[in-house]
Amino acid sequence: MERGRLYPRMAEGHPDERVGPEEGRRALAQAGYFPEKAMKKTILTLLLLLAAATLVLRFVEVEMPPSPPKKPPAKKCLAGEGAQPGTDAEGEPLATCAELDAINQAYLRDIKPIFAAKCLMCHGVVRRMPLYAKVPPASWLVRYDIRHAQGHLDMSFDFPFVGKPTDVPQDGLEEVIEVVQENSMPPFIYKIMHWHSGLSAEESKKILDWANAGLKTLND
Repeated sequence: MERGRLYPRMAEGHPDERVGPEEGRRALAQAGYFPEKAMKKTILTLLLLLAAATLVLRFVEVEMPPSPPKKPPAKKCLAGEGAQPGTDAEGEPLATCAELDAINQAYLRDIKPIFAAKCLMCHGVVRRMPLYAKVPPASWLVRYDIRHAQGHLDMSFDFPFVGKPTDVPQDGLEEVIEVVQENSMPPFIYKIMHWHSGLSAEESKKILDWANAGLKTLND
């Protein structure tokens, strides 16, 4: 760009005269340069790049490294044909293995497909996760959330669930009922990246029906 086009007074032989703001803007406009438009274009470009990066991080899935193998918890139940519910050495109610197996079969058939899409990324074991799970600092938050979630309620081994509130199978079912009724899962920060992760009314009803039926079986 020629110097005279931007600084006409200097080009006319006034090298020591400063160009005022208005005159400078007019000179830039005459030269075809508009700072406001350039700024808007830059901001729009950055927003588009950010949106593209977000979509890639969310929808491109990658294989996760194998987790350290976890030992399945010992199933606390009364085995044997004709076994009846009772209590363990500490006086806690103890279901029969047949009852737990029946509840688990219903879980595998009707509930686990829902949990696989909405819950098991944190509360279970999955081999493929969005790319952001490998990119710091998001990956740090993912690892923290998984440790926290599985410490509270681990669904890695199907039903009965294990974790802090699940000393007996009934505790896990009651926890599921409470969470679904309060619509407190998944957390808001998870929903930001997983827009359809909330439970539908039909899914909530199916989960509650299963959990309540399981409680009735175990408590009768």
